[in-house]
Amino acid sequence: LYTRLLVGNLVMLIAALLLGGLVMRTLLSQMMSDHSERSQTELLQVFTTYMEDRWEDLRSAPTRGVSKIQVAPRIEDFCNRELLGENPEEKRLTVINRDGTVLGDSAHDPLKMEDHNTPDRPEVQAALKGEFGRDTRLSKTTGESYRYFALPVRRNGKIEAVCRVAMPVRSIKAEEDLLANTLVMSLLLVLVVITFLAILVNWIWYKPLRTITQ
Repeated sequence: LYTRLLVGNLVMLIAALLLGGLVMRTLLSQMMSDHSERSQTELLQVFTTYMEDRWEDLRSAPTRGVSKIQVAPRIEDFCNRELLGENPEEKRLTVINRDGTVLGDSAHDPLKMEDHNTPDRPEVQAALKGEFGRDTRLSKTTGESYRYFALPVRRNGKIEAVCRVAMPVRSIKAEEDLLANTLVMSLLLVLVVITFLAILVNWIWYKPLRTITQ
């Protein structure tokens, strides 16, 4: 009888821990996702504001390029150096002219990039309409999946270009995996401690019952 009571209590404790862990993981994953999107949005807003404030200066430098494709060196340089922090490979900055020409990109040579005002880039098309654009897909340029956020660059009420910030899906997933692994290890540790305490408490609590049944 004592053994059945002990096993029953342990099963209930383990079930409660697993259920609590599942709920906690869901909540924490949502919190991390919200934080990641908020950080990406804030970076995009800073990036866009910088471009709007310095657009004339950045575009005034001589362009480089071939045929009709022209790149603004100061914009290209800005994309390669600024706002990327300590992990530049985890963020990608792109400036796209209103005609779809890429003026600067932190991950690729703009001269080798195709027209970006295309239906398969909905975040760019949304920004060119004056809206906040977003999409998640495989990049044709780098061959990697990104989450894209985009905003229009406005000068004197006119949309001149699009600023876009992209984050690799792998880095977003890596953060979620780290959270999941940490949560699992924490639950295992708590489970071991709770199991030990449950056995000890049951041993003391049911001591009279053991005496009677012996």
